[in-house]
Amino acid sequence: MRLKCWCKFLLVLGLSALADIASSAEPRGVLPRGQAQEREIGSSYLIGGWWFQYLGRSAERAELWLFPHLDAVPEIFTAPKDAATWQGSLDSVFHPGEGRFANLFNAAEVLNELYEPRTQAPARRQAARLLGLYRRLHPDPKGPYYLRPYEKDLERALGAGDREWLAARQAWQAEMLKRAPRAGTQAPALRVPCPLEQGPKEYYRRLVADGYLDLAVIGGNLYDPGNATFNSWEHVEKLRGALRRLGLNAEGFRDSNERTLLTGTARMLGQSVRVRVNLTGGSTREHRIVRTVANFVEGLARADLVFYHGHSNYESGKYWLSESPNEFACFQIGMSEPRDLTEKCYGLGRKPYQIFGFQSCTSYPRYARTVRWHYERELPGWNGALGVLGNPTLCSMRDFAPRYAALVELLLQERPPREILQKLNALVQDQNTPHLVMRGLLQPRLSFIVPRGVKMKDFQEEDADAPSQVFGEGADGRTYASTEVFVQDTPGEIVQAVPLPGRLYGLGGDGILYEYGEGTGGAMRASAASRDPKLKFVFAARTDDRGRPRVLLTGADGRLYRYEPGASGPSADLMPPRGVRFVAAGLDEEQRIVAQGDDEAYYAWDAKARRYEKLERAPGWDRQSVTPSLSGRGIAGELWTPEGVLRP
Repeated sequence: MRLKCWCKFLLVLGLSALADIASSAEPRGVLPRGQAQEREIGSSYLIGGWWFQYLGRSAERAELWLFPHLDAVPEIFTAPKDAATWQGSLDSVFHPGEGRFANLFNAAEVLNELYEPRTQAPARRQAARLLGLYRRLHPDPKGPYYLRPYEKDLERALGAGDREWLAARQAWQAEMLKRAPRAGTQAPALRVPCPLEQGPKEYYRRLVADGYLDLAVIGGNLYDPGNATFNSWEHVEKLRGALRRLGLNAEGFRDSNERTLLTGTARMLGQSVRVRVNLTGGSTREHRIVRTVANFVEGLARADLVFYHGHSNYESGKYWLSESPNEFACFQIGMSEPRDLTEKCYGLGRKPYQIFGFQSCTSYPRYARTVRWHYERELPGWNGALGVLGNPTLCSMRDFAPRYAALVELLLQERPPREILQKLNALVQDQNTPHLVMRGLLQPRLSFIVPRGVKMKDFQEEDADAPSQVFGEGADGRTYASTEVFVQDTPGEIVQAVPLPGRLYGLGGDGILYEYGEGTGGAMRASAASRDPKLKFVFAARTDDRGRPRVLLTGADGRLYRYEPGASGPSADLMPPRGVRFVAAGLDEEQRIVAQGDDEAYYAWDAKARRYEKLERAPGWDRQSVTPSLSGRGIAGELWTPEGVLRP
C-alpha cells in the first residue's frame, strides 16, 4: 500500500501485420471544414489516426468530440474553429494535424502525481480536481478499486469551490453524452455482424468494432529467491521491444518518464484500427504498483486483450501484482474462490468479445478456467464471448515475450485460430514448456453436436488438473461432449465427438481422427488411427470390448476399423458383406456392433458365427456409443452454441 501522506517472435514473424502503421495509412488532421455539415451527431470519425465520436457543437460553436480512454471515463474535447489543438475535459491536449496527444489523461498517473513529493501545490490541487472528476464520472458506483484507499484524502484536498466546479463539470459531461444515442466510438464499416458459420471474422469484428484494439499487459510477482532478483519488469520490457519492432511507438501518459503506452495504426477487416498497448510490470516501487493494479482492473473491464505473466504463487489462487507482498496488489481470482473478481474488479463482461492470456504455472485449470466460468455463470445477463489461453502445467517465463508478441501479430493479420495455436506452441524457449490450452479463441465456446432440436442446459469441465473434456447436459437428459477442445478455423470442422476416459476424440470433416487429453501435452493432434494419410474415416462411435474402451470407425473405403488408445494404428477385421460399403456403425441396444450400408440396410455382427446378419428394420442405437453426427449418418446432428444453432 502507498504511504497515506502527501509527501510519499522476439524476432517477429514479419512486419506484415502492421504494414499500414505509417503516417500514410490515413490522412492526418480533421475533416475539411466544408464537410462539417455532413457530420452526424453520434457518428465516429478517424482524425489523425484516432477514432472520435462527434457530439455536435458547444454554445460557443466549437465542435465537441468524445474520446475513449483506456480507463473507463471518456473525455470530451473542445475544438474551436481552425484551432491547432483541442482541449480535453480531463486536461488532455490533442494535436489533430499531427495525430498526437500531449498530457494524455490516465488516472493512475494522476494519482502518482498527487502523492509525488516534488509536485508543486498548484499541480497537486489540479491532480486532486482531476481525480475527483474522474471518480464522479467512473461507471462503478463504488469507484475504481485502486482509488478507494485514497478517497478520504481526496475529499480533504478539495475545497468548496472545487466541489462546485466538479458538480458543474459532471453535469455538463452527462448532458453532452445524452446527445449521442450510443456513447462510444464505432468504426462505420464494422457495424454489421458477420455470420459465425464463416469462421473467426465475427470475433475479430467484435474486438475492433469501436476502432481500437486495446491491450492490457500486466506483470506480477516473479521474484527469484535463488538469485534474489525481480524479473517481472524484464519480461514486460522484452515484450515491449518485440511490439516496437512490429511498428508500435512509445507514448507517455501525463508527464511520466515511463512510457508504458505503445500505439500505432493497423488495417483490420478493411478498416483502420488504432492499436493501444498499456504495459505495466510488477515492482517493489509504489508508483509502479499503483500503475499495475489500475491496468489490471481497467484492463479486465475494458481491454480487448488482457495478458498476465508471473508466478502462480503455489497455486494459491492469488496473483500478486507486485514483487513484494502487498495486500493492495493481491487478487484472489483463481481456484474455487474468485472473490476479487467481484470485490475489486468492475464492469466485467461489458465487452462483446475479449481474450485473456495467463502465462503462469498451471494457469489454465487454476486461473483461466475460473475466470471463464465466472463470466459464463456469475455475470447476470452476459451475452458476450471470452477466449482464454493458459498453461496446463508448470511453465517457463522465457516464452512469454515471443509467444504473446506473436499472438498480437497474428491477430493483427486476422489469422485463423488453428494457425495461431500451432505457431504459438512452436515458439518454445524451454524444452519443459507445455503447449498452451486455448478455449473460445476466435471460435464459439460451449459448442456441442446434438440431435436436431435438443438444447443444452448445463455445462461442466471435467478434471481441472488435465482439462481434456467439456460436457453438457441436454434437454433430453443425455450428456454430450463439447467440440470446443478442438481448435477449429470454421465451426463444424469437427463433425463428431467421441469421449473416452481421460481423452476426447473428434472426427474431422477431413476424415482425420483427432484427439485431445492424456498424452497430448495440452495440444490437439491427429491420433495414431490417422497415421496412414490414405486412410480417411466418415463415422466414429465408442465400443467397450471386455472393459477396454475403443473407437469404432467407418472408413471412407466402406470397411469398419477398431482403434484402441495407445495402439500404433487401427485394426480392420470387420469386412462388409460383398457389394456393400458401410457408411456408419455403432452399438445397438443389445450391445452388438451394427453397421449401416450404402444400400440403406443395417447389418448386425454375429461374433460367434463371424458374419453379418441383415436386419429387417433400423436398430435402436445405444446413445452412449453412437454420438450425433453433422454428416447426417446414424443420428443426424446440428451444432449448438449459446449464440444459436449453427449449420456448417
